[in-house]
Amino acid sequence: MGKEKGKKKRGQPKDQSKKASNHLPLKSKAEIPPPKCLLLALPFELRYRIWGLVLGHELIHIEYYGKRRDQHDWRYVICQNDGPEDRPLRKVMGPWGQERILESHHHACHTRKSGYKYEDEKGYVPLQRLQLQVLGVSKQVHEETNQVLYSTNTFGFMDPLPFNYFIMTRTPLQGDMIRKLRLCMNWTDRKEMREWNSALDRGMMALLKGLRSLRLQVVHHMKASDYREAARTSGWPMEWSFCAGLDRLSVLPLVHVEVAIRNSGYPEEGQQWTERGMRDTARRVETALLV
Repeated sequence: MGKEKGKKKRGQPKDQSKKASNHLPLKSKAEIPPPKCLLLALPFELRYRIWGLVLGHELIHIEYYGKRRDQHDWRYVICQNDGPEDRPLRKVMGPWGQERILESHHHACHTRKSGYKYEDEKGYVPLQRLQLQVLGVSKQVHEETNQVLYSTNTFGFMDPLPFNYFIMTRTPLQGDMIRKLRLCMNWTDRKEMREWNSALDRGMMALLKGLRSLRLQVVHHMKASDYREAARTSGWPMEWSFCAGLDRLSVLPLVHVEVAIRNSGYPEEGQQWTERGMRDTARRVETALLV
């Protein structure tokens, strides 16, 4: 009987006071504050520099492979051979064994054989990619990185179609933030000349009102005699049909313009401009665009 005094009867509630005193009540998920992002706690100036290392200060060649604007079939290459537009071009061997001069230092950027490789003078090296996934981290990060992406990079186009589609499909805010462009125009093809002049219309100028820097490379196919005649009769240093679109660019508040004019890859006899002629023409185009 004595042993049964200390025992609790079956069904009697247990004493929870001792156990409750050793444990705090658990908070619900709604009460737990999210962890603070140490990156966003940094000053904006420091964050801006970090975003620039991730997404900014590059020359980005943009190409478009879709047939309609809504397909969004965009491809880009971060240039690994950037430099002054008027630096000397290198010579290569053509497909039939003849020597030719490359029309652009960015030839490898646009003739890569694989989407994952980049062709340069030394062979193939891996392509660099922008860390675009950062844009989806949060609303604040999206706004800050979007500004860096569009205001610090130079967007390069060698065809009027992707240029037109890219600018037209940006939001008004993104379009206003674009500060730098590089355009490569092939004036050996009159159809492409007309397309560039059509793309650079007054509506496009309204979308590019934030543009401050323009790099322009022109590959031409004009005889030296035609150049002298055009330079003497036109306010622009070239035939007016070549420059209608460029004349519209002069209304923008540009502060930096860099122009290079090149002979075509296989110039015929008597159709080459002299180095001095091309250099003088480029300076005249720069002056006209900065007016």
